[in-house]
Amino acid sequence: MSRVGTKYCSRCDTRKSTGGFYRDRRRKDGLNIYCRECVSQQMKEYRKKNPDKNRRDRKNYRQKNRGEINRKKRVYRKTDRGRELKRRSELRCFYHMTLEQHRQLYENQKGRCGICRETLLYREVCTDHNHKTGEVRGLLCNHCNTGLGQFRDDPIKLKRAIKYLQRQR
Repeated sequence: MSRVGTKYCSRCDTRKSTGGFYRDRRRKDGLNIYCRECVSQQMKEYRKKNPDKNRRDRKNYRQKNRGEINRKKRVYRKTDRGRELKRRSELRCFYHMTLEQHRQLYENQKGRCGICRETLLYREVCTDHNHKTGEVRGLLCNHCNTGLGQFRDDPIKLKRAIKYLQRQR
């Protein structure tokens, strides 16, 4: 199988480098007869003409390969790119903000928790929001975010807790 040089694609009537062709072990030269672009276009057209079969095939594949798909997802989510895409998705879905807006909020708070003022790494921040309106209030450390959650964001309960702590000094 030769991977250097050029090969002719009869579909687009073009000579391209062999790197522009998918492998095909059945062929003498080890390469598909059509270039990657033509194969992609052909598959795109086929999927458009046969949406039900395509949907059914994808569903069957997911069912048969669930374990392998999940394993690959777990590995990908541990990569920097995977974590960034997950964070982008969560910010968009839960808080209706972009990653850039979120990073700007982090910069505005000078990388510190909005309550205890401890310095935070960007990857450690918790996005605090009003549960009734969904509006983002700021960025907190895990301890402060959990604390607010335990008091159910109720200012009266928080004031009582402050009075309680001050009495116990």
